[in-house]
Amino acid sequence: MKTHTPRMFVLPLARWAALFCLLYLSATQAFAQAPPESLNEEFSYEMQLEDGTNATAVAWNGSKGHYLAVIAGNATFPLEIFDGSGKAIVQDEAGNDWRGLWYDEGSKSYVGNGAGESGWVKFTLDGQNRPSDITLLKEGQNQPDFQSVGAYDASKKQVVFLDYAVDGLSMYSIKNPKKIKHLNLDWSNSEIGNVNSTTVGYTGHKGFEFVLLDYNLGNLVFFDRTGNQTGMSKLPEDAPLNDAFAFSFTNDRAFLYDKEGRVWHAYKVW
Repeated sequence: MKTHTPRMFVLPLARWAALFCLLYLSATQAFAQAPPESLNEEFSYEMQLEDGTNATAVAWNGSKGHYLAVIAGNATFPLEIFDGSGKAIVQDEAGNDWRGLWYDEGSKSYVGNGAGESGWVKFTLDGQNRPSDITLLKEGQNQPDFQSVGAYDASKKQVVFLDYAVDGLSMYSIKNPKKIKHLNLDWSNSEIGNVNSTTVGYTGHKGFEFVLLDYNLGNLVFFDRTGNQTGMSKLPEDAPLNDAFAFSFTNDRAFLYDKEGRVWHAYKVW
């Protein structure tokens, strides 16, 4: 009686190697996306000019390899540029009463939202890295509140704001701010009353897209696009914690501002 050996599906060695590499990279990337349980300060930057109190945003310009920071409250308040080690580069006037501010790679310009009905504004830097060509993009209050600090979600082309009216976030289309989406956040492991009331950060990391500052417990709290709380990172005991403004997230780093010392402290997350 003749017996038959079952055929086995055999992939060529090269295909097995490619499949293994793909699975390994996927697992490695997924693991690398999770924020650490605790954070350490990477560097700090002391504002050189003296006007204003409520530092509101830090924006990373990857093309130039530097950060740009502004203080809210007046168009004459400071706008300053510094490098990744905290070395001062340029000091100038803000040119707008900023709240949120980010660098848009597509247009090679800085874009942000102002206070209340002052709208969304953009500008570029001249040859001396000073602000120029300040232009109004969208007029009116395209944000939940007067003091709302926006964060730009480049992948979805929308500006994200913390919105207490929906116990979560509101996302405004960059093309048409009248198109607004709302996202309720899961507060089962934290409290909305404990987070910085003006500011949300966008990380760009899948599953941890949005970050809020719990100033009461000294944590960064991360949420995904469905509103689930997906991570938490403990800040150092000496980190400056504020209930409004003085918090920003850019270039995989959280920035916290010491209002008395006039110093931005950077904490590397990824």
